[in-house]
Amino acid sequence: MAFVIREASVDDAEAVARVDIDSHVAAYRQIFGETYLDGASPERMLRRWRLLLTQDPSVAYGKEHWFVAAADGGVIGYIGVGPSRDDDAMGLGEVRAIYVHPDAWRQGAGGALLDAGLAALSSDGFEEAMLWVLEDNAQGRAFYEKQGWSLDEARRTQHREEASFGELRYRRRL
Repeated sequence: MAFVIREASVDDAEAVARVDIDSHVAAYRQIFGETYLDGASPERMLRRWRLLLTQDPSVAYGKEHWFVAAADGGVIGYIGVGPSRDDDAMGLGEVRAIYVHPDAWRQGAGGALLDAGLAALSSDGFEEAMLWVLEDNAQGRAFYEKQGWSLDEARRTQHREEASFGELRYRRRL
């Protein structure tokens, strides 16, 4: 599959929202159950992405970068990176989110997005980056480990709606 990596714009919000919903359902339904995201509102997700992609990228947690992987059929994936938001990892870059549409899994877009995000963090002066991944997400963990990421000692439990889940932190030199 041929694709290009480019900076995301507000014009990508609808396509990114679709990738967000479809990739979350495919990746996490086994972990959270068959009804995971059944009530997800595409309109609410679209509003969220329009806001995120129009705001000043340095407002929330320092300078952020958002990239998309675009193919002939539109956006097939995205990544967001910026300074770490963890108190014990200040000075590190953070991969905030990276998702590829399930129809494009294992075709190189995830690795290309990760390369673009890490290059942006490096150009911002970071020497190391971190990310959080669901403890039960074997596919995601295998992807990161193949890309040179290693577990550190940090673990946290997130509580959302009626679900609780463990997350593990990974790190990598840039």
